[in-house]
Amino acid sequence: MFSALESRAPRVSEVITGSPILLKPLSLREVKQAIERRIATLKLRESVDLPIHTDIIELLYEVSGGEIRFIFKRSTDLLLQFALQFPTEKGIYFQIGKQMLRELARKKINSLNLTKRELDILDRMANLETFRIRDCKIAL
Repeated sequence: MFSALESRAPRVSEVITGSPILLKPLSLREVKQAIERRIATLKLRESVDLPIHTDIIELLYEVSGGEIRFIFKRSTDLLLQFALQFPTEKGIYFQIGKQMLRELARKKINSLNLTKRELDILDRMANLETFRIRDCKIAL
């Protein structure tokens, strides 16, 4: 079982076996540079603008604690959804992007078939300015 896990999900395997390599998150500046490099590498035209407003990138950075995989995944999800809804638009402004991220999160939560109590707890957690695990224990 562990050999299958190691070959298919090495990061999960490292956590289970107790030997993860922990890297501190990139700075916001480094994340923005990584996004610029990705755009420069994958662009089809000579001149390409950042398709997502930088405030959205900063929001994703803040809520993820600087986790670049999260930022790239949510940005990709947002871009795909935006292209479906607004095929002629070129860039995602902050307010529409924030609203779409909420809707994507809502769809994900709805797919989990959570109980009303679990949804209430999630709602309370989402409305806190900051959140800690012990806050959840108190809420239970």
